[in-house]
Amino acid sequence: MLRVIILLSLAAVCGAAEPLTDDRILESVRDRASVLAEVTTAPVLMQGRVSQLCRPATAQEIADEKANPHLEKFSRFYAAKAGLAAAQGHESVHPEGTLLIKEKLPVILDKSVDKDGKLAAGSKPELFTGMLKREKGFNPACGDWEFFTVSGDAGKITSRGKLANCMDCHQRFADRDFTSRKLVPARGLLAKANGTISLPASEAMVYGTGVRYDRTKDVLTSWAGKGDAAAWDGAVAKGRYAVEVMVACSAENAGAEVELQWSYDVEGRPVKRISCKVKDTGGAGNFKSFSAGTFEFTDDAKPVIKVTPESKPGVPPVEIKRIMMWREGDPKAGR
Repeated sequence: MLRVIILLSLAAVCGAAEPLTDDRILESVRDRASVLAEVTTAPVLMQGRVSQLCRPATAQEIADEKANPHLEKFSRFYAAKAGLAAAQGHESVHPEGTLLIKEKLPVILDKSVDKDGKLAAGSKPELFTGMLKREKGFNPACGDWEFFTVSGDAGKITSRGKLANCMDCHQRFADRDFTSRKLVPARGLLAKANGTISLPASEAMVYGTGVRYDRTKDVLTSWAGKGDAAAWDGAVAKGRYAVEVMVACSAENAGAEVELQWSYDVEGRPVKRISCKVKDTGGAGNFKSFSAGTFEFTDDAKPVIKVTPESKPGVPPVEIKRIMMWREGDPKAGR
């Protein structure tokens, strides 16, 4: 499985919002199907250690999970509609006031499938956990998020605040506004039969502090630093690929460097990379493709494509429409 990532950075814009009262949170939980948008397309089976607690598992819990096949749970994930783009991974920072709710469902054995049955989600929630994006400065150590838990019948809030267990887990995900995205449906690269591979902006999952997918322009935009990233998942056949990056760039940003990395050492540092400097394309909306050289993938490759602003420090260098790759020896026609 290939994981491709584009990196850079940016600032978020959030609107002010009053913190929700307990009653308002409970109403949102009870009416989640109508007042929120579901991010998951169906219940997702979560590992026992993930479904039990929002924190890293202890050695004993890992041992218990291996010995007990019934710890796994199904989950559904809902988001306030104003924060849906960020919850889906199209934006890097959730707006202030965003409400995220995770519904935990029991595992049942569905005998209607076959005689051995198949794991399926029960209909009665066991628990709800949630996150509320508070005002700037509320919780700087964890992206200003407030955490809460709600009973399975949505009758009462069982805990709320800067919950230590939740923060211990979510602080690992600072590059995605402290949300794990484990329940967000994967989006991927598009591979054609002739070996051509397209990584369109619309299929990217963004990371960092500002980069976002602009639906109206169909581009990745608002890059502002090295920490931003865009990622695609998918399978790529082993081989050598020529790489092109389709971008729009203004004259003042010409010379911005697009660096593509792949193959890493044991500490995750890139050991192979290619790059190109982007020329003036005539400004935003005027896209041209630039060759970035070639990638060579092995079966277990996990490449990272990194866009760096080092040649133009502090300047958002480009809008990215897509990245294209095609196997050497295969026709470029129709790419």
